[in-house]
Amino acid sequence: MIHTRFFIIILIILGGIASCQDQPDNLSIKENHANIKSRSLAISKDEAIDLVKQKVLCKDTSDINVFISNTIIEENDTIQRYLSGNSIIKSSCWFFFVDDNPMENWSHPCRYIYVTMNGEFSIEHHSFPPKIENMTKIISSSATPYIQSTPLLSFQQINNPKATANLHNKYALIINGGIDKENNHLRYWNNCSAFYSALTKIYGYSKSNITTLMADDKTLKKIEI
Repeated sequence: MIHTRFFIIILIILGGIASCQDQPDNLSIKENHANIKSRSLAISKDEAIDLVKQKVLCKDTSDINVFISNTIIEENDTIQRYLSGNSIIKSSCWFFFVDDNPMENWSHPCRYIYVTMNGEFSIEHHSFPPKIENMTKIISSSATPYIQSTPLLSFQQINNPKATANLHNKYALIINGGIDKENNHLRYWNNCSAFYSALTKIYGYSKSNITTLMADDKTLKKIEI
C-alpha cells in the first residue's frame, strides 16, 4: 500500500512538471498568433495613400506635389528638415511630404503627414522639405506645363524700358539646373524665363546676345516669351 501511494505521488508530480513545461509552448503559440494578427491589421501603403487623399487632401490634388516613403519609417527614427531642425517619429508610420506650392522656391508652405500602422494620422506644417531619400511621387501638380506658349510674366505695365546705348556689345548668360534630373523643377525654368524677358523687354538686350544653358536642353530661345 505504501509503495502504491508513493507511485501515485510520483505520477502526480511528474504530471505537474509536464504541464508546466507545456505552458510556455502554448503561450508562444498565442504570442505568434497575436503578432501575425497585428501585422495583418497594419495599414498597407495603398490604404495609407487612400486615407491621405480622402481625409487630408479631401480629393483636392490639382496644384500640389505629394510624395510617400518607400518603406515604413520606424519609431524613434529622425527625419531631417532643410535649415529647420528634425522631426522625431513617435510611432512607426508611412511618411508623406506635401509640397503645397511646387511652383515657388523655398521657403514656402508644405506639410509632413504621418500615417501610423493603425490608420491614425497627424500633420505638421513646415516651410522646408525633408532630407529623406527613397520617396515616390504619387501626385504631380497640373498647375503649369513645363514650357508654355504664353508668357509667364507680363511687362505691359512698364512704360519706360530701361534701354541703354551700345547694347550691341551687351551679352548675358542664363544658367538653369537642379542637382539631378529629378530636381529640375518648373520654378527654375520660370525664374530663367523672367530673367530672359527682363533683359529683352526691359533692358533692350538682343536675343542673339543671350545664351541659355538649361539642364534638360529646353532653351528659352525656342519660344517667344
